[in-house]
Amino acid sequence: IVNAKWPMFVISLLYPFAISFTKGRYGSLLSVYFIGLFYLLFISLAFSKKRQNALLSVASSLFGFMYVSWCLSFFVSIRLLPQGAKWVCFIILVPKLGDAGAYFIGTKYGRHQLMKQISPKKSIEGALGGLVFSIIASVLSGLYLDNVGFLQLVFLGFAIGILGQSGDLVESLLK
Repeated sequence: IVNAKWPMFVISLLYPFAISFTKGRYGSLLSVYFIGLFYLLFISLAFSKKRQNALLSVASSLFGFMYVSWCLSFFVSIRLLPQGAKWVCFIILVPKLGDAGAYFIGTKYGRHQLMKQISPKKSIEGALGGLVFSIIASVLSGLYLDNVGFLQLVFLGFAIGILGQSGDLVESLLK
């Protein structure tokens, strides 16, 4: 079987750079991306004796691309916006402080498991602590983000806190 991971790895590395060079315009990049995907699928299937393994290889490579490269390319697009560097810091800071809050509150006060079958060490108390820390980090980010109201920051902190913890649970599911 031709391994689909290496061509996809190269595409994944080049994608954020291409986003940067096109100033965030995706139209032509998506065309190149889909042509690359068809090439990858064709090569993998054409030289494979076990088509199911080839499809699995292509699927896992696509997931890797979407999970890492495509998601990270949005940092490039956000960076190109007015105050983009501040927003990139915000997007990194709020979930990281939420994770830290969930860890510290969960290890000290965690008594009730959140989802035992997915992640046995995560607790409801930790999840609530992480949510509070995300909101606090978001509100404190208002010190450097211009023209963002208090309620907007509270909402963003709440939304990022929920999404961040949901993402952690999905990652635990994949392990």
